[in-house]
Amino acid sequence: MNHIYPYQLMIHPRICRLILQCSLREKVCFDLFQPSPSELQFDLFFSAYQSPRVQFVQVWQVALKFGDEHQPDRLSALLLSSFPREDCGTLDSLSIHGQYIAFGIERHSDPEMYSYVSTVNWSEADHMNRLPTHSLAYPRKIITCFKSPDDIRLLPGERVSVFAGKAINIYDLSAIKQTSTIPPLLISRRPIYTPPIWTDSTHVRCKSLSRVYSSPQSDTIRLTGVSRNGVWGLILILPLDGVKPKPKFVKLMDVILPNVTRYLSGYNNAVIHGRTPRLEVLNFSWLDDISNFSNHLTAQLDGEFGTQYMSAFDETSGRVAIIEQGELVVFDF
Repeated sequence: MNHIYPYQLMIHPRICRLILQCSLREKVCFDLFQPSPSELQFDLFFSAYQSPRVQFVQVWQVALKFGDEHQPDRLSALLLSSFPREDCGTLDSLSIHGQYIAFGIERHSDPEMYSYVSTVNWSEADHMNRLPTHSLAYPRKIITCFKSPDDIRLLPGERVSVFAGKAINIYDLSAIKQTSTIPPLLISRRPIYTPPIWTDSTHVRCKSLSRVYSSPQSDTIRLTGVSRNGVWGLILILPLDGVKPKPKFVKLMDVILPNVTRYLSGYNNAVIHGRTPRLEVLNFSWLDDISNFSNHLTAQLDGEFGTQYMSAFDETSGRVAIIEQGELVVFDF
């Protein structure tokens, strides 16, 4: 588990190692951090099918080191964990934070089963730490959901947000008992109900939530999201002496967005893809930002709706990448 596979970015032919050797039915998420100005790291977590009935999970630590003039110099990948996952329902969403990963599983096709969220410590679940190595009986925490868990976020302070139905729920993982029972046997017609510590069904749309941002000056973590009438910020105060204050929504920008289909949200910017088709870029500020700036830009797209797909948004440069009829088009805002 301690082998490092380097990728020399500036050398031809490039040295590489295939990470995914499976079908194309996989989901991927990552946790980004920067340990130093000369290095960028992220933990890459994916779940994929090795065969029609076998699913597996891998967690990799990927590091990009910079040389002179901050140019990429070396890319390396370290395999941290690998283990099988139960083939139970449809994998709706993934999340990773530190040593924990979470799966959102939709099971509404089976009337005798409920959907659920499973959180796992990937270092404990790693096949090198268990016998037999293919066993599914590793420790996990289960949250029963009565709606599909379409979007989940692991949060600092042993919390997780679950967007199910039209509501966002936040759960305290420290209050949930750990089990090694495989979910198909655990989730039955009479499941154990897990009450959230906070819920909201009035503010943001599903899958519009940004990644988690840290605000050291205010000891909070923050996310942004989009609704039909503007942009909202979700503020969670970091736990102090075991006390976990309730989250709160704050309005960041007033704007009417009636025909929105896709979203990419950042800390001070969001990109909206409408049905027209067109792109809308929203610039907004938090209440404690030094500058109180807001702006709304629109770019009309060629073609018909359904032929373009937003793939990436770089908040720093203001560039938005669109896949349009098989081509990658970059807009610079």
